[in-house]
Amino acid sequence: ATAVGRLLVVPADGLELGGSASLADVEAEAAGPGLDPLPKGILGEGPSGFLFYERHFVQGKRRRLGGEASYRRGPVGVTAEWLRAGEERRGQGSLLDDLPAQVTTGWSAGATWLLTGEKKDGTIRPRRPLPRGPGAIEVGARLELLRFDDEGLDQGFEGAGNRIITGGLSWWPVAWLRLMGNVLVERYDDPLLAPEPGRQGNYVTFLARTQLQLR
Repeated sequence: ATAVGRLLVVPADGLELGGSASLADVEAEAAGPGLDPLPKGILGEGPSGFLFYERHFVQGKRRRLGGEASYRRGPVGVTAEWLRAGEERRGQGSLLDDLPAQVTTGWSAGATWLLTGEKKDGTIRPRRPLPRGPGAIEVGARLELLRFDDEGLDQGFEGAGNRIITGGLSWWPVAWLRLMGNVLVERYDDPLLAPEPGRQGNYVTFLARTQLQLR
C-alpha cells in the first residue's frame, strides 16, 4: 500500500511552491534455495545513463519527502528541487537481522533564458520562425546532486553519490520542431563506482535530442 500527497501554492504571479510526501510498505521477495529474489531499493542512475548505485534489498517502510520551487518571468525561468527518501531494511542482514535504513538525498537548481525574448508559458512559439528570423533560442544551466548512504556509522562503505553540471541549448526553428543539445559534467564521490573504476576527475557526456510536436 502506498499513500501519496502533494501541495502546490502560487503566492505570486509566476512563482510556484510545492511539497510532496509518500509512505509505502515494501515487502522483500522470498529468498531460499532455487529462488532469485530481486532487490527493491532505489536505484542510482545519472542523467548520462551510467548506473553508479545498484538497488539494495529493503523491507519495511519507505518514506519520501520533496520540495520544489519555480519562478517564471518573461523569457527567464528558475527551478529548484529537494528530496529525501528513507527505506527500512528489516531482516536483510546475513543473520536475518535488521540493517540501518538506506537514505537517499538529492537536490537540483537550474535556470533557463530565451535569448530571443519569447515568454515561458508552456509552449514556446518563435516570434520570428524560419525563414523570417532565427526562430527561438534558449540557453540553460543546471546543478544537481544525488547521494546514497545509510543511517549507520561511517565505517567502510560510506555511501555513494554524484554531482552533475549541465549546460544546454535549445532551438525552435519553427513552432513544431525543437532541437536540443546538452553537455554534462559528472563527478563521483567514490572513484571505485565511477565509469572507469579508480579514475577520479570529471566525466563529460554530450546528448542531443529532436522533439516534434504533432498538431
